[in-house]
Amino acid sequence: MKRKDSRFRSFCEIAFDTVIAASVATTLNYLILPHYIDTIQSGEFFGMVSISVWYVTASMVRKYFIRRWFVNMKRSTTPAQVFYSTLVSLKRKIPVF
Repeated sequence: MKRKDSRFRSFCEIAFDTVIAASVATTLNYLILPHYIDTIQSGEFFGMVSISVWYVTASMVRKYFIRRWFVNMKRSTTPAQVFYSTLVSLKRKIPVF
């Protein structure tokens, strides 16, 4: 029988994800937006789309790692084991060199 997430666990995941999302977005604002000042002022369509691509990519990567971390937490007991198992599963999925 599959174990369902508790409401508290879901709330913790959402809260953690939101805090990380705000941190990532703020960091991206400082790193990405200064390079697009002219694009933002002119309102160039493809420039705006490229800014969106940066944010969507960062969001997908962030959400993937957080989701995998919470799923692996069910199986592991310590945060170090969770982190290690996440890295091991990524290594299996993404061949490196």
